[in-house]
Amino acid sequence: MTDLFYQLLTTPKIKRWILLLDQLEDTYITGNQLAKLLDCTRRTVINDVKEIKRGFNEAIFLLGDENGYLLELQDPRLYYQKKQELLEGERLFQMVDTLFEDQRRTNHEWAAQLQLSPATFARTKRQLNAILDTNYGITLSPATNEIIGKETRIRQFFYEFYFTLPLYPKALAQKVRQMHDQEPIRPSSKWQLKQTPLQGWTTITCKRIKQGHVLIQEGADQELCQKLALALDPSCRLDLPAQDKACLFLAALEEQQFFRPVVQTEFIYHFSPSHWGTLIEATETERHGLLVQTLIHLMKEFFHLPYELDDGINDEGETSLAEEKLFEQLSALILKEKQKLDQSISVSFRLIGPKVLQEWIKKEVRKQLEINGYWLFEGELSAQGGVMPRIQITNHPNLHPTTICLQMIPDEEEIKEKIEMYKLG
Repeated sequence: MTDLFYQLLTTPKIKRWILLLDQLEDTYITGNQLAKLLDCTRRTVINDVKEIKRGFNEAIFLLGDENGYLLELQDPRLYYQKKQELLEGERLFQMVDTLFEDQRRTNHEWAAQLQLSPATFARTKRQLNAILDTNYGITLSPATNEIIGKETRIRQFFYEFYFTLPLYPKALAQKVRQMHDQEPIRPSSKWQLKQTPLQGWTTITCKRIKQGHVLIQEGADQELCQKLALALDPSCRLDLPAQDKACLFLAALEEQQFFRPVVQTEFIYHFSPSHWGTLIEATETERHGLLVQTLIHLMKEFFHLPYELDDGINDEGETSLAEEKLFEQLSALILKEKQKLDQSISVSFRLIGPKVLQEWIKKEVRKQLEINGYWLFEGELSAQGGVMPRIQITNHPNLHPTTICLQMIPDEEEIKEKIEMYKLG
């Protein structure tokens, strides 16, 4: 779950319960580990587990003791509903939703709406302000409680609230579902764009523009801005200002397309000041560097750098320590992901025999591929341009040609040998 989600939980007991359940959803964990994670005593963990058992009743089996707990879902839908009910008293969710609707209210009016005393509201507002300031560099107006600050930061906050959180109070959940279920946006871009960020950012952008909150980008390169806008939507299907289209394009870019050298080079050619001769002569490592420099420049100019790094950019445009840090982070990420892609393999199975046999073969094949250093991808090839090697596994004697053909009932040693032969080949 996201950090923002946990930050919005202000009731200590509810936050503990959510954290506890989230941990048990993923893995077995001991009482001592839970106490350390939740920053409480072992006695508190024991009491919380007892109350959760009673509260969730037939929705779950919560087994074990402080030496180790194990969660098993009995009724997933009921479990989700009960978990959702834990959020009903969390006021920050309602406050953020009110902010998104741009409803300016005094402290007194807001306290009355939330049915809070002035003192409790003041404390709750301070909690929200701390989240906004620390994570996004924005804040609430003291008088009208209007959210103020850099517009791209405000939109980032609302995007993360409505499109990345795993759980919402029931009163808000239907609105969020409607936002997610809108008709997909399908711009005619030649660049690969991630649908969820594009849909979410467009929803937030249109709402903010309708409310009169526009992007102000003083001194921005307008020619480059138009290039980015056209890269998102050459057919102009989205009726938005160019600077907003530029932001949407950068927010929705699919990073994995840049693992293909030709796409990487074309992106730098279109959006970087580097001249063509430099790109032609550049080594693979130098192209990675040019790509990262281009992305940082575009984020700084038309989207935003991560907030914690933004203050390090000086007015003269000189490279700051913060920008160097971001360059190193992005470069390392690209290198790591490219190495992962180079070792990835698309696996498909055409198996016969009882289901238990088929599942055993799949398990052993996956294990041996991982032992031999492969990252596995099963299903349809994603947006890799078809460059990922494909391997097909079968135990059907009449299915030829195929990559690896096993006996109808293979043993572990045969699978190991066949995978090693494939790697050597």
